[in-house]
Amino acid sequence: MAGPYEKWILAREEKMHRRDDNRVVRPFGWGLEYLDLDYGIRGEGEEAFPLFLNRFVEGEDFDSVPGCASRKGGNFHSVPPRPVQDFDSQALPAYDLLDWQPYAERNITPTIFTKRGCAFACTYCPYSKLEGVRYRLKSPQRVLAEARHILQSTGSRKVMFCENNFNAPRQHAEAICRALIAEKVALQWGTGDLRPIGVTDNFCALMEESGCFYANLSIESASESMLKSMKRGYTVRQVRGSLEALSRSKIPFGASLMLGAPGETPETIAETLSVLDDYEIPGGVWVTIGVYLWTDYQDIVAEARRTGLLKDDKALFNGAVYLSPGLPRSYLQELPEALRTRQGYSVQFNKPSEAWSL
Repeated sequence: MAGPYEKWILAREEKMHRRDDNRVVRPFGWGLEYLDLDYGIRGEGEEAFPLFLNRFVEGEDFDSVPGCASRKGGNFHSVPPRPVQDFDSQALPAYDLLDWQPYAERNITPTIFTKRGCAFACTYCPYSKLEGVRYRLKSPQRVLAEARHILQSTGSRKVMFCENNFNAPRQHAEAICRALIAEKVALQWGTGDLRPIGVTDNFCALMEESGCFYANLSIESASESMLKSMKRGYTVRQVRGSLEALSRSKIPFGASLMLGAPGETPETIAETLSVLDDYEIPGGVWVTIGVYLWTDYQDIVAEARRTGLLKDDKALFNGAVYLSPGLPRSYLQELPEALRTRQGYSVQFNKPSEAWSL
């Protein structure tokens, strides 16, 4: 019997996609056809993909594999995905089968995700819909087991926690930090996604004591109107509070911005930069201009269709990008270089087509 989360997924898919005789018409059908694939696994693969491989080896039917999408004789069939409920019981990532040396030579840090799910509803991000709004957490003991496995398998004494919003829920992040302290694990950790909520002096001290070597504060915008438009779930005051707490700590931290979402104008960008100008950010600021569109689970995709920016769903495979119409082309052509002249700023400009030139 399907649990509440599985029922939620079924209801969500029924709402988003037209169905005919249990064959999903969009987008999974044309996705397989466009990529010339016979099969694909939608959703989480820890349980589904090994089952798929076993069925493949044994010559058995795939149609009951959770999340399996298939193309047969011009028809498309899809089984609803089944989210993993118990991450602690899954096999450890097979770092022991991987030659880590080429990655180490490129200064790549091994990663651990500590949970799935997101309680936020940012307009450009699909993860609350892909993973659900309910958090599914790894226990601190499981996180430590993975860290030790990585240390033993790769020799790396650093790991990155790679999920969205390491500090949400904050109690889980704190529990991981306390476990690292209590167990005296001989490694350091970092996170590329610290949300500007609940980042206090006490929380920073806990991160620092547990071995945090780097944290990126995912600000995205410091314009009040843009934070509301993007549904980020925090205010400029909280952005400032987070920057101030990190500045008082000894944690080397950076910040990231995403510019160009619906409602963005030269004025809102100026508001954002004005806030960041008040702080010294030792790890620099990474700026992304333009929002990549890649799934219907991004609310911004509906806006792109409404405005005529996205005319063909297949463009989702070809690097479709949303840029606010409130940003004049002449302004956008000058913006990347203007940002790069600021100390510590790096820029990625996601241009909407090859016709753009800087």
